[in-house]
Amino acid sequence: MGAKSHKELIAWQLADALRREIYSLISGGLAAADLRFRSQAEDAASSTCRNLAEGFARFNPREFAQYARYSASSNCEVGDLIEDGLARRFWTAEQAARAQDLQVRAGIAVGRLQRYLRSKRARRNVVRILSRDEAR
Repeated sequence: MGAKSHKELIAWQLADALRREIYSLISGGLAAADLRFRSQAEDAASSTCRNLAEGFARFNPREFAQYARYSASSNCEVGDLIEDGLARRFWTAEQAARAQDLQVRAGIAVGRLQRYLRSKRARRNVVRILSRDEAR
């Protein structure tokens, strides 16, 4: 049985955990005072999740894979922002390591989702689900 909501996807769950971690990091200290940096970090972190949600709603593996690719790009941007924030001493090495761990895990999950969406299995599953829905 496939996911009924984008929130059931492990890739989205990890991206959401990363988003929350980034929001926590930029909510205080020096990062909070740098409005441009904070805005970029918020946008990149939330874009990772938003693209997975939008792609899921397309209900087409090829289109969803495109949105997953956008999500992967945003995830890489978040990784760079974590490094940038560390270099600027916005957060500690421990805080950066926790965020980097989530960023890597989310990236792996999005990559696996992309592979699945490009597979014949994904296309067969869509046909099966659509056929089942038409029979109702």
